[in-house]
Amino acid sequence: MITSSPGTILLIVLSVFLNACAQLLLSINLKGKLQFSASQPVDSAMAIMLNPGIILAMAVYGVSILVWMFVLSKTDVSLAYPFLGLGFAFVAIISFLFLNEPLGLQKAAGILVVSIGIILLARS
Repeated sequence: MITSSPGTILLIVLSVFLNACAQLLLSINLKGKLQFSASQPVDSAMAIMLNPGIILAMAVYGVSILVWMFVLSKTDVSLAYPFLGLGFAFVAIISFLFLNEPLGLQKAAGILVVSIGIILLARS
């Protein structure tokens, strides 16, 4: 077992947060702005792939992956992987705060349960 320092836990959370940010950037840049066209799939795919917001989202994903690879070199995957559940919480909360998406009591309770589970795993 590779030990996990507080710094490694922080890097795990950073990687998950960056991944969530990439998801949000994709959503923001695709909703109502960019769409695939069945009649011109190559042209529409190229337009999407060359969109600056999509390029930024992919770059954020890339940084997330690099941080994740560093994390996996420092700690056990059985400790790190459950933290990916925080991505659901990050996306739900950020979407609520900045994209006016609903965050009901049931969703908030689910976030709390996932967060408690991750805390328990991190402490074991």
